[in-house]
Amino acid sequence: MEDIIIREATLNDFENLQQFLKEYWDENFIFVHNSEYFKYYCVVDNKLLFVLGEGAKSKKIYGICGYVMTNRQEKTDLQLILLRVIENQNKLSSIDLIRYIENNINHRVLSSCGVRQNVTVLYELLGYRTGKLNHYYRLADKDEYKVAIINKKNIIPGKPGNYKLKHITSFVELSNLIDLKKYKNMVPYKDEWCIRHRYYESQIHKYKVYVIDKGNHIYDSLIVMREIEIRGTKICKIVDFVGIDEDIAGLYSFIDDMMKQNGYEYIEFYNLGISKDIMKAAGFVLRSDSDNNIIPRLFEPFVQENKDIYYFANDFDSLHMYCGDADQDRANKL
Repeated sequence: MEDIIIREATLNDFENLQQFLKEYWDENFIFVHNSEYFKYYCVVDNKLLFVLGEGAKSKKIYGICGYVMTNRQEKTDLQLILLRVIENQNKLSSIDLIRYIENNINHRVLSSCGVRQNVTVLYELLGYRTGKLNHYYRLADKDEYKVAIINKKNIIPGKPGNYKLKHITSFVELSNLIDLKKYKNMVPYKDEWCIRHRYYESQIHKYKVYVIDKGNHIYDSLIVMREIEIRGTKICKIVDFVGIDEDIAGLYSFIDDMMKQNGYEYIEFYNLGISKDIMKAAGFVLRSDSDNNIIPRLFEPFVQENKDIYYFANDFDSLHMYCGDADQDRANKL
């Protein structure tokens, strides 16, 4: 038995970390085989964003916890990813790694989504708020669905609005239209660096960043979407949103037109923090436990099942989370 030391990782740990993920996460995990994609996700300013629990003498890795940053402020907002501890005699636990991050890495907010339901009690013991994201969807009116399984075609009328989405292909143009500093009090706060890095510089997934056009050159909010083509059809995910929640309610008419023009089976929107009234006004249905429809979330590989997304976070009133948070929309398999 040897002492286990918890420390911040360095770039010299990169290959050993990949090997750990191969052995104890999944040998087909894309981070194991695509180093550039791994670095894109987990290296910032030549710093590998992980903490390790390793043997003092053997240097064997017994546990890892990664994190991503949502802004470049001195006290940034951190989202945990890839938490894994293997059996060890020194009783190293996930709590030890989380506590190390809490106490040693400067941050304002600590959160994550995609945590397993059965470990939410762990985060509650640590003093965090836990729960699951709301899963909203809007169906297109189709005779046949190839991705979704629809037992009841639940398509509700929304509140007609005249807002539109304007596709912004250039980050420079986006930064000229919206001042994200207005939303510093949002939790987590996503600055220009975050939006550029996560969506404009994404190496595998292709995202579309839109601003909500309210007319008269007024743009307060942005929405990030990802289109998925599978089984001879298409669906669309809303993966992120920054702005004024009420702006979403004005998109009802545009969203229906968008689905028809692109041939989507449905548009889905996992979120936490946007009121049910706003989502209803935009024509979205909340998938409840009694909903017999199946609106698949996982496509790498494709799993035709409903999947909930559980989260933990500091308890802030302004907490907003989406399926693009943490690493929930990263590429998964080769």
